[in-house]
Amino acid sequence: MDITQILLAAQSPDANLRTVAETNLTQFQEQNLPNFLLSLSVELSNDEKPPESRRLAGIILKNSLDAKDSSKKELLTQQWVSVDPSIKSKIKESLLGTLGSSVHDARRTSSQVIAKVASIEIPRREWQDLIAKLLGNMTLPGASAPLKQATLEALGYVCEEISPQHLEQDQVNAVLTAVVQGMNQTELSSEVRLAAVKALYNALDFAESNFANEMERNYIMKVICDTAVSKEVEIRQAAFECLVAIASTYYSHLDYYMQTIFNLTANAVKGDEEPVALQAVEFWSAICDEEIALQDEYEGSDDGNSTIHFRFIEKALPSLVPMLLETLLKQEEDQDQDDNVWNISMSGGTCLGLIARTVGDAIVPLVMPFVEANITKPDWHCREAATFAFGSILEGPSVEKLAPLVQSGLGFLLNTMNDSNTQVIIQKLSSTDAKSIIALTADQLMTLFLRVFACHSSTVHEEAMLAIGALAYATGPDFVKYMPNFFTYLEAGLQNYEEYQVCSISVGVVGDICRALEDKILPFCDRIMTVLLKDLSNSMLNRSVKPPIFSCFGDIALAIGENFEKYLPYGMPMLQGAAELLGTLDQSDDDMVDYGNQLRRGIFEAYSGILQGIKGPKAQLMIPYATHLLQFTEAVFRDRSRDDSVTKAAVAVLGDLADTLGASSKDLFQAHLFHVEFLRECLDLDDEVRETASWAQGMINQAVVS
Repeated sequence: MDITQILLAAQSPDANLRTVAETNLTQFQEQNLPNFLLSLSVELSNDEKPPESRRLAGIILKNSLDAKDSSKKELLTQQWVSVDPSIKSKIKESLLGTLGSSVHDARRTSSQVIAKVASIEIPRREWQDLIAKLLGNMTLPGASAPLKQATLEALGYVCEEISPQHLEQDQVNAVLTAVVQGMNQTELSSEVRLAAVKALYNALDFAESNFANEMERNYIMKVICDTAVSKEVEIRQAAFECLVAIASTYYSHLDYYMQTIFNLTANAVKGDEEPVALQAVEFWSAICDEEIALQDEYEGSDDGNSTIHFRFIEKALPSLVPMLLETLLKQEEDQDQDDNVWNISMSGGTCLGLIARTVGDAIVPLVMPFVEANITKPDWHCREAATFAFGSILEGPSVEKLAPLVQSGLGFLLNTMNDSNTQVIIQKLSSTDAKSIIALTADQLMTLFLRVFACHSSTVHEEAMLAIGALAYATGPDFVKYMPNFFTYLEAGLQNYEEYQVCSISVGVVGDICRALEDKILPFCDRIMTVLLKDLSNSMLNRSVKPPIFSCFGDIALAIGENFEKYLPYGMPMLQGAAELLGTLDQSDDDMVDYGNQLRRGIFEAYSGILQGIKGPKAQLMIPYATHLLQFTEAVFRDRSRDDSVTKAAVAVLGDLADTLGASSKDLFQAHLFHVEFLRECLDLDDEVRETASWAQGMINQAVVS
């Protein structure tokens, strides 16, 4: 069998050739796994082989050692462990040899596969000489730059794959020494220096003892700070990524270095390339996260001095806030059209919000002059920055400090809601906090929100829907007066199949309105349920919208109670059909596993809402559906791919079934005893699941003994 030709044929545009080749590869793997893996490693290591066959050999080799799915990963691990040691040794030597290949893709793939093997073997106290062999490449006389680059990448990947307890301290010291030397400006290859910085990033979790040693810490920090001003953008970015990680991991050791780091971040934010500037801002966001956590710890602890709190943000505030406010003016054109865009403006606003949570009232006098100076300027960048800044500081300061600001601020938010630029509108919508104050201006807000739907931008429509959902929460039952005018837009959003994000958010808003209006939503339910049922049947609608629709059934049932009876003949078959569909999903596809969990959770949330809504005189209406529900719940229990959120929803529905049907569910639970094992298993899970399981057990016990 010529593995090279098979690998090439597996990539052929001819479907017949591909099918035959894939069959041959599968048979080889199933019939002789050790030689299959060895053949792949030899192919990968041979510089005379075509790049295409080597690339695929590396991919298959890596996928033969690791998988996202935990059960599949364990199977692959056991398969590797069972391979004859002599063959494993040949494979590993071949991989190490490939680090010196002249082909970049082969070197990189080999470094990744080495790390996958290490993740299996090092925790088992095997391949104990790996680190020494890799470090040997770095000190080899005349070692080429490509070899050193690939070796540093391998060291970084190994550190990423294993836990700190799996390396001895002398090994950690040697790795850090090699990595820091690779970062040195005396290293002429920028590729080697970049690989070294990235390797250091992955090795930082291993460096606890080194950071506790002042001399070693000073040296590491000096090298990182020097690297942060390298002439190569990628290297500067990677150095700042190291500083971000250090902010999170070694906060208690940072005091001595903060002035230097502030200068570095300030220069990067003001004048460096955006990838570097983003990491510079991220450093301060990481510091905020640490100090917010410390403040929470202090509030929950009798010992106010339990952990070092340097108050870096408070000390840097007068310089830090103006720097971040300037970033808000650097918006990209048309950024409102892309939900995934992340730029210096958004990063700065996010950091500003974290600072507000960190220092509270102290941020207000630093931000409000910027807001007042920019809110009426003709340049939309200024107006958008002003509203972004205002919205960013609404969480953190005290109510006493915020109330007059929000009251005055709502004036300019309302006056500029007709802004011609959609990005300004989006910032207005995201600034609608402070429930009690907003309720006072709800009429004006709702009128202006409805005008927003005239904009031809799906992102603005999404934001408007979210803002209206928040307004429903703020106004409660009084929101009913807006429904006649708003319902047309809500219905259009629910029918927006092409811009499915708008449809999905509209479904969420139905839930918000149900919680706000309760049974006052009833006059609109026929049309809502009709559209939702059509959505579920529409093959053009993105599948991600369908789980929230099922959850929405539950919200509607909770709101209108026994009036949901009229929708049971239409909604319940949809739930049962979706439950059957789950059995056909491809469990080898991680995306389908995730979708399956979302769908399960949506189905359970629908059942829970319907059971709670129907509870009472009409509870018996649910008996015809109870057996199918229990069968579905048992199937989910037996499926190990379920996540914790599904487990909690499944347990909750068991409790709701017992609570709603009472003694009528006794025979059902006695005929489906899986619940005993299921609930017992849940007692070993996190507090939230355990608490839900305990409640469900109580409900079932009451039903069974009654």
